[in-house]
Parts: sequence; C-alpha cells; structure tokens
Amino acid sequence: MFAFKRHFFMVIQCTVLGLCVFSQEPRSILNSYERNFLRASLADKVEILNDAATDDAAGEFIGALYDFALRFCLDNAELLRDDPDMISLVTAAARGLGAAAYAPAGETLWQVFSSYRNNATRIAVLGCFSAMGRDNNQAAGRIGQFLAEQNRLSKAGTPPDYLLLRALVFSLGKTGGGESYPVLFQTMLIPYREDIGIEEAFFSIPGDLRSFLRNLIHNGSTEEKTAALRLAVRGGRLESPVFSDEELGEFAERGLQAGLALDSAGGTGGRELRNLSIDTIRRVKRTRAYPLVSRHFYLVENAYGGDPDFKKDYLGVIECLAAMESPQAAQALYLQLGNYNSKMRQNPHGTSVDVPVLIALIEALGELGDKSAFDYLNYALFLSYPESVHAAARAAIERLKR
Repeated sequence: MFAFKRHFFMVIQCTVLGLCVFSQEPRSILNSYERNFLRASLADKVEILNDAATDDAAGEFIGALYDFALRFCLDNAELLRDDPDMISLVTAAARGLGAAAYAPAGETLWQVFSSYRNNATRIAVLGCFSAMGRDNNQAAGRIGQFLAEQNRLSKAGTPPDYLLLRALVFSLGKTGGGESYPVLFQTMLIPYREDIGIEEAFFSIPGDLRSFLRNLIHNGSTEEKTAALRLAVRGGRLESPVFSDEELGEFAERGLQAGLALDSAGGTGGRELRNLSIDTIRRVKRTRAYPLVSRHFYLVENAYGGDPDFKKDYLGVIECLAAMESPQAAQALYLQLGNYNSKMRQNPHGTSVDVPVLIALIEALGELGDKSAFDYLNYALFLSYPESVHAAARAAIERLKR
C-alpha cells in the first residue's frame, strides 16, 4: 500500500514538473529573442522579428514579442519617430500583431498610433485593429473619435488624407458595433470621394441599422433623411441584401411622407427625398403607399406645368403610378390623359404637346390594364397627335384586351 502511494505521488510530481517546463519554455525563448532584439541595431531589429516568426514555437510567444517591440518603439518615439528604420520597425511589429491577433497589445497599439503620426505607421496600426476584429472593446471608440476629428478638420478646410480616411473607415467597419453608426453617417455627409468605403463599413457592422435609419428619416434634417434613405436603398440592392423589399418600401414611404411635409407649402426642399422615395416605391411595388404617391403626383404635375425642369420628376411619378396596380392609380393617369385630349380637341393647332410625357402616360395606362382607360386611349387616336403617340395608344389598347 505504501509503495502504491509513493508511486502515485511520483507520477503527479513528474506531471506537474512537466507542465512547468512546458510553460517555462516559451518564456525562455521569448526572453532570448527580446535580448537579441535589444542588442541589434535599429536597422536589424525587423530581421529579429522576421526570424522569430519562423520559429516552430512562434505561436506560443510571437504576439508578446511584437508587443515588446512596439513598447520599445513607444519608449523611443520622442527621439526617433521620424527615423525611416524606426517607422519600418513600427510597421512590421503592428502588422505582425495583426497576424497574431494578440489582443493584450491594444493599449500599446493605440499609444503608438498617437505617437507616430505618419501614414505608414498609423495605417499599419489600424490594420492590426482590423485583424483583431471586435475583441478589443476600446478600439472602435478611439477610432471613431479620431475619425470625427478628421471630419472636423475637413469641414474647417484641411485637405482630407484619403489613405488615412480609408483605413479609419475600414477599421471601424471591422471593430465597431451600432455605436459607430453616427460617426460613419456624419462622415458620409461630408463630400469626400466615394472610394473610402463608408457603405461597406455600415453593412459589415453588427447592429440595428434599420432602427438607426428609421430614426434619421423621421427626425433628421432634410439632408440626413435623404442620405439615410439612399443608404437603405443601396443596402437593399446588394447581392446579399441588408434590407428586404418590404423594409425598403417602409423606408421609402416614410421618406415620401417626410418630403411631402417639407414641400406641402409649395417649397422644393424635399424634392430629392421625394424623388428617391418614389423611385424606390416603384421598384418594390409598395402599393399601400398610393395615397402619398397620389399627393406627390399632383404636386409634381403642378410644378411641371410651370417649370419644364420638373419633367424628369413627372416622368418618374408616372412610372411609379404604373407600378401601383390599383384602380385609383389608373384613374389619376387617364384623367390626366383626358385633360391633354380636351386641350388638343379645343385647339389642335395651338396646343403644345410634350410627346415623351404623353407617351409615358399612355404606356402606364397600358401597363395597369384598367379597362376604364379605353375611352381616353381610343379618343387619342382621333386627335392631331404625332404618330408616335397614336402608336403608343394602339399598343396600350391591345394590352387592355388581354
């Protein structure tokens, strides 16, 4: 019995000693590389890091070694922040940390970002945060604050640094959550170049983007409402859509309601918002939005009557009504065709006809297929319209027969 106990405790002791040796070996290797790193010249320190990365046990210590290297760079930033070899070292260590996804170095990384102000080091640090993903809770907040400062400088007239902006936006897309939406949205409102990746960042961040955009369309400025709807539409058109057609229709209906409220007194401040909403409602066939579309139709019809610059708006709402698939939509269109017919009958030689608009009305009636439009279409064949209008009317009548 005594021999058994003695053997048992010897096995336990050996096992514990083995674990201690195993845990101490990476530390010993790390210490060796750290000593070599400190002894090497500034130009050779990157080579030390490269050699360490190929070590068979690198997975056990390499993150800590890169962190050590960055702390060395941080300690000597005041003296050597503009030295090309130091910049190369910071860049190599930051990239290595990203590849190792060594999250404990987050604080060191941000201090390096603040101390080394050249693009090479800052972009490398941002790339490291991007590789770490959302494991570093502080990274997204700090990156967002720095991006907000870049926006402030740009608004004040400082030329934007697009390389840095792209890196900031990309990193925020990889590290942020819903709390990053506001700064990204404000960045989107600044007339930067389109290639900084704002939309990609928005759509890669996990969060309640739907509620964020709904709130903007409801409570934001006219510019914010329009930008929010545009972002929603683009999200719904991705290969893997962020929003369904039903959600896009809801956004557009809210947008149209907001745009009409802005322009109900005869203004045009909500014109872009209304047109974007109408185009979206047409594409997703949001038939329940007809009352709002009808109000927009008569508003644009009146504006077009006094300003030909509204022709594109008018054509857009005609196409939207054609997608409504409702008797009310058909009625609005054939009554308007009736007005054109009446003017042409009363003054065939003095009535100016906007042929594209007239054809759009006729084609929309053919698309809706409401047989109540027959008399209006048929009567158009006997008026002094151009042949292209007669051809469109005949084609629409044929569609009514189906």
